[in-house]
Amino acid sequence: MRDSISHKPLPLASIIILGTSIGAATDEEGRFTIESVPLGSHDVLVIALGYDTVIVRSVIVTPGGRRSIRAALLEHEIAMAGVTVTGDKVTETREMPLSLHALSLQQIRHDAGSLDDIARVVANLPGVAQVYGTIKLAPRGSA
Repeated sequence: MRDSISHKPLPLASIIILGTSIGAATDEEGRFTIESVPLGSHDVLVIALGYDTVIVRSVIVTPGGRRSIRAALLEHEIAMAGVTVTGDKVTETREMPLSLHALSLQQIRHDAGSLDDIARVVANLPGVAQVYGTIKLAPRGSA
């Protein structure tokens, strides 16, 4: 099965032997095979999305014979109603968990190695790193 203008193969076209439940779909090359077709004359329906339907009349099936059917389908526009896509702005804000650690003056004084230096105490808290060479502190994970 091919497009009547471009002559390109039509994959996934449905081929149905009318009056039966026998059929097949075309492959990427527009070819198909149907086994166990009753002997005699049959009309074959060819359907492909976006193309006019074609009926190939009086296809004769003989014992042990192999029959080839060729059809060129004419492209057909599919009319559809318009589609409107709408959306709302998401205003959800994510709450980030905060790490909070409170220190009293007595905790600072009793902290081993603090020497009453708040920078040393804070540098040893979870989530904080000391920037070497300065007395500035930077939370871990910040740029």
